[in-house]
Amino acid sequence: MNKSVLFVFLLAVGYSAAAYSHKYDHIDVMSVLRNARMLHRYVQCLLDVPNTCTKDGDYLKQVLPEAIKTNCAQCDAKQEDTAVRVTAYLMKHHDDWWKQIDERYNAGSSEFVAAHKAKIDEYKNTL
Repeated sequence: MNKSVLFVFLLAVGYSAAAYSHKYDHIDVMSVLRNARMLHRYVQCLLDVPNTCTKDGDYLKQVLPEAIKTNCAQCDAKQEDTAVRVTAYLMKHHDDWWKQIDERYNAGSSEFVAAHKAKIDEYKNTL
C-alpha cells in the first residue's frame, strides 16, 4: 500500500510516472487519497520530518523538484488527468497539507497548476 501513496504524491505535484515506470498505473487513486493517515506520512516525508520516509518516499523527494520544473512533461494523458485530480483533491480536502507542500516545493505556483486551473477547479467541485 505504501507504493500506492507514493503514486498519488508523485502525481499530486506533477511528477510523471511515465518517464520512469508504469508500475503505479493500476492503483485506485481515490481509495489512497481517502486514507488520511497514509497521506499524512508521505506529507511528513516530503517536509523532511525525521523517520517518516520509506524507500519510495525518499525516491519521491529526490525526483520531486525536477518533476515540478518540467510541468509533468513526461506524463501521458491518463497520468496528467490523474495528477490534476490528485491536486484538486489535496487542495479541497487537505488544504493545510497542500500549502505545506507548496511552501516547500513551490508546487502551487508551478506551471502545472496554472495550466490546469480550470480542470482543477472543476474537479474540486466534484471530488
